[in-house]
Amino acid sequence: MEQDAKQRLAERLDQSLLEHTHALSQKKEGPQLPDVYELQALTHLHHYLKTEYPISPAETEALLSFADPLAAANACWEANGCEFSVSICDLLYEIEAFETLPQTEEFQQQAARLKTALEQDYAQYHASLLKLSREELIERSMEIAAMRETHAFLGDAFCFQPIEIANLLKLQHPMHFLADNWFIHASFNEDIESVFREAMKDLNHPDYVEKLNQQAPSKGAKMSVREQLRNASQKASARPQSTQKPPKDKTR
Repeated sequence: MEQDAKQRLAERLDQSLLEHTHALSQKKEGPQLPDVYELQALTHLHHYLKTEYPISPAETEALLSFADPLAAANACWEANGCEFSVSICDLLYEIEAFETLPQTEEFQQQAARLKTALEQDYAQYHASLLKLSREELIERSMEIAAMRETHAFLGDAFCFQPIEIANLLKLQHPMHFLADNWFIHASFNEDIESVFREAMKDLNHPDYVEKLNQQAPSKGAKMSVREQLRNASQKASARPQSTQKPPKDKTR
């Protein structure tokens, strides 16, 4: 799968370079020197990405989400002083590429599917709360607050990475997954975006995804604050352990 994605990216990079070359030849007034230098820079970056740069799976998926992956990579390259000293994923979000550069129709459809799945999960949770008594709602106030904060944050122009979208779509209850992780860490004054990013990295482990899908979300049974914290700690301990620190994929 990873090799297939890299091969698709290589083909898309080839196509992009050819399209830029063709566009330059079609200019009515003919190419100018700045145009030639720009094409030369794209050619150099094309060669570097295909033969030298150790691109990661997350970076591959991120570039594949753009209609012109070479232009997206070049925007990162120029913004970082003509080098990739940090992750391409980091740079894509720093330059707000997901808001400004055209993306593929496939990516847009996947993003729409995830949005629908998140909203459906939240709606089901909200419906389950309507069945609770006032006392039960008070007992679950921390959990409810975490879910509401998660829903509000995701609706505030939050951008998922392509690999995160693909992984979250594998879950039966993606909103519960994110809210549960925020519930665990909210009391430690951690940044909500960082919590989500780290949690979603765990979804790269198929066994962990399968285990999550076997767990049913809360059905509205009364649960004390102490029990909520204990259950949250158990969920955290069930996470897969990595032998090395994964690369940071920061977004804006």
